Amino acid sequence: MKSLSLLFKKYKLFIIFSLAFLVRLIFLNQSLWLDEAVTAKVVQSFNLIEIITKFSPYDFHPPLYYLILRLWTTYFGYSEISLRSPSILFSLIAGFYVYNSISLSCKKCAVWGAVFFLFNPLIIYYSQEARMYMLSVMFVSISLFYFLRVLNSNFRKKHDEFLLGMFLSLAFLSFYGSIFIAIIMQLYILIKKGWRSLIYSLTTQISTSIIIVPLFLKQVIHSQESLSMVKNWSLVLGRSNLKNLTLIFIKFAIGRISFYPKIIYWSVAFLWSFFIFFLFFLKKKNILVQIFILVVTLVFFVSFFVPMLQYFRLQYLIIILSYVLSLYKNAKLKYIIVSGFLVFSLTYLLIPQFHREDWKKLSKNIHTNEVYMIKSSSDPLTYYLGDRVKIKGLKEIATNDSLPDRIVIIPYTSEIHGCNYKKYLMKDGYKLIEKNTVRGLELEEWDKIY
Repeated sequence: MKSLSLLFKKYKLFIIFSLAFLVRLIFLNQSLWLDEAVTAKVVQSFNLIEIITKFSPYDFHPPLYYLILRLWTTYFGYSEISLRSPSILFSLIAGFYVYNSISLSCKKCAVWGAVFFLFNPLIIYYSQEARMYMLSVMFVSISLFYFLRVLNSNFRKKHDEFLLGMFLSLAFLSFYGSIFIAIIMQLYILIKKGWRSLIYSLTTQISTSIIIVPLFLKQVIHSQESLSMVKNWSLVLGRSNLKNLTLIFIKFAIGRISFYPKIIYWSVAFLWSFFIFFLFFLKKKNILVQIFILVVTLVFFVSFFVPMLQYFRLQYLIIILSYVLSLYKNAKLKYIIVSGFLVFSLTYLLIPQFHREDWKKLSKNIHTNEVYMIKSSSDPLTYYLGDRVKIKGLKEIATNDSLPDRIVIIPYTSEIHGCNYKKYLMKDGYKLIEKNTVRGLELEEWDKIY
């Protein structure tokens, strides 16, 4: 027993990261959901130049993640596992830099901070998603390392300001929402270190980020056009309200799970998130707690004008949460935190009802060569069925006078697009005869009654 304890102490960092890697493999091949299927379509359909010139102008995100994934899939293919694997690697690298950042001031705390980050339930969820968020988190974690070195003359090295600016730029080129923590970091550099350090880091950041300005302006124009065409898009935007603000703290603590009865869910979610953030805000004098508060406040204010107050867009703040929680000296308290994170993480991983929309299963239930749905939401279906099923626009039902006697419909996102297809079908004498439900999705069959 003693030899095992000594072995763990010697290789504990390797063991922790190995466990974090293995946990992320659980159900990694679960179904892609809509946004992941969009990612798959992009890297399958466009080369590196076309991603920038043909796809990105009509997207809401910068192109760096798609470019990296395009290179990755060239060698490793387009399976669910292949598409999601880079996010696993990004999360592990981020965890390593969480460890490095804490090591600057407290080596004993560093392992705990890495554990809190690596096994945080929301981080685990997005470590398994083929989207750009974990790439951004990785770059922010590296930026934090250099930010802390810039502020501390005991660790500061010659090129730290340059590296800080460069990695903040890479975070911005991965996900525009990372600009908020960049602004607050630069503000603190100005306050603590003065104009010289600010100029070095900010000049690097601006000079490397400016390359995306022409593309960003095109995206703004096209996004306004797209939003005007989607009637109820506001339903999924992160407007500034108490619910979206509260969800930041709840989801940072328990991840993406939600269950019935709701009274139990909200009780558990509130108690656990209150416990975590009570500990966090007790360290209110810590500069990182102040940065956390300022970033959330800034995003809350901006979201009155450009709605983006959604917890997953701010998940890079979990780096700060993990850092601050690691500073507590009470080992029992830390074990309670880790145990809670593991319980919520494994609840998500091991219980399929909490997994993503099951397009994989839905596609197996389709036994027709024609499906009506919102075409812009059809990428998951084409990922699994290719051209074996013809996708017809759900909005065509209102104008098409030659509909077949039997219609198969996937009503996914019809509410967001303001498409009341049921009204037109019932008006034309159709009746819903069968509805199949799989996780997060529905498949309807309508027959015309004569």
